[in-house]
Amino acid sequence: MPGTDSGDLGPPADTAVQPSPRYSVVVLHWNGLAHTERCLASLAAQRFRDFETIVVDNGSTDGSRGRLRTLCAGCVRLLCLGRNLGTTGGNNAGLRLARGEFVARLDNDCDADAGWLEALDADVTAAPRQVGMWASRVMVDAHRGVFDSVGLLVYPDGTGRPRGWLEPDRGQYDASAEILAPSGCAALYRRSMLEEIGPLDERYFACLDDLDLGLRAQTSGWRCRYVPGARVYHVKGATFGRHTLRKGFLVERNRVYNAVKHLPTRWLLTSPCHVLARYLAQGWAALGYRGPCSQYRRRYSWLQLALTVWEAWAAALDGLPPALRERRRLRALRRLGPREWAGLLARHRLPLGHVLVRD
Repeated sequence: MPGTDSGDLGPPADTAVQPSPRYSVVVLHWNGLAHTERCLASLAAQRFRDFETIVVDNGSTDGSRGRLRTLCAGCVRLLCLGRNLGTTGGNNAGLRLARGEFVARLDNDCDADAGWLEALDADVTAAPRQVGMWASRVMVDAHRGVFDSVGLLVYPDGTGRPRGWLEPDRGQYDASAEILAPSGCAALYRRSMLEEIGPLDERYFACLDDLDLGLRAQTSGWRCRYVPGARVYHVKGATFGRHTLRKGFLVERNRVYNAVKHLPTRWLLTSPCHVLARYLAQGWAALGYRGPCSQYRRRYSWLQLALTVWEAWAAALDGLPPALRERRRLRALRRLGPREWAGLLARHRLPLGHVLVRD
């Protein structure tokens, strides 16, 4: 495998003859060793034991690789990449090693409750064959009575946001439900689904790749369930950062990819209007120092923000031909009619207000 230090692949030599686990959990590490240590400790404490853990070091530059080898010795498979391949390339490298029938991606800044896999397994066992994705009940680590994510929602310009983001827990998400897609920080996928629709799109590098995967799965007839008993506590943006120009660039470029690849024709044609509405509303929010836009305004000038958007558009334009080819391919594979597809997206539509005021 290119970019892989084969000497850092952690299982014993006789792993190939051992029974395959039911689950594989892929933890992506890029610097931030303290978070990875806590994440691995939470996996070691799981009550459900039929799983393997795969840690992918995504080209760390903070000297943590030696300590990581010690942490993973004997019980965790470790794959060290020669460079940072992003959340998409790094997770895909781990997914290729996974032996489980079901594969989870868990961000290294997540602390999984001891019953996390147990709850997921109970739902997996009862779920029909068409379910290929499961979302966890992800809470804000610093405020554990506040939701981080209970799935994903989509805005009509291709961007997305977590369902339940920053809502206080009043019992509103205590019931399991069918949703659009899981947040990538704590997502479970059926291996056969990934083999059918393909892995994460590595052109994204990071941001909105989980929404893209979920939309690809839904258009191919796969469904997603939210499991309220599968609790995870997440330190948002601990490694990648939350309000950076790099993240802003990736989100804006990748939402164009999502729009071109997935939106119904009517949504795609009206998408520029939704983009304009979002920009105007975000500018208004930034002027009043409200919501996530205020954080960007405090850190960067208007010129820096405008240049970032322009660069994202230019990069999206460069990636337009493969995105259009993917749109045609997905349309040929779609198991939902145009009206059904538009109805599904409408049911899981992100309100504009949620984009502006929640941070």
